[in-house]
Amino acid sequence: MSFEPIEKIIERIINLYNENPKNWRILIDKKGNALVLGPEIGYKLRLIHINPQEYTGVGVKIQGLEEIQENLRNIPSYGFRPFTNYRTKKFLDSIQNKDLIKEKLLRELFKINPVPTWNLQRETETILSGPIITHPDLSIISKGQRKLEARLTMEAERLFRLKYPSRAMIYG
Repeated sequence: MSFEPIEKIIERIINLYNENPKNWRILIDKKGNALVLGPEIGYKLRLIHINPQEYTGVGVKIQGLEEIQENLRNIPSYGFRPFTNYRTKKFLDSIQNKDLIKEKLLRELFKINPVPTWNLQRETETILSGPIITHPDLSIISKGQRKLEARLTMEAERLFRLKYPSRAMIYG
């Protein structure tokens, strides 16, 4: 099992997403763990936030995606979805009227196929990104996740101490 800095993995994930933007799932927890699953590859990430816009950490490619993907089959896939002006107005009207976003509208929005990031250059479109699912404890998703989570935490903290020694001293 090879741990890699988060920056390398994020770049790889973006490239893989752009090759095939369908059937991605992203789950996070409040401990800094993330699970990024593509149609054929998955990564478990451990993020340490430096500030609201910056983070460091490590990640690892995970095996046995079938079990995890089976548990997540009913979650809408993650992606960047361009909105038409009509859909944008409908969505914003629903929010402004303090209506709950109706299930029918959500289903309609998630039926829009995700597009690669290079298709997001048009200035006239609104982009819906997500969903990113928040779960209290990602380690329960499959049996091997608890042990992996502990190793990722150790590696992420080691990398944090190497990259930010003065900050690491503050946190012990």
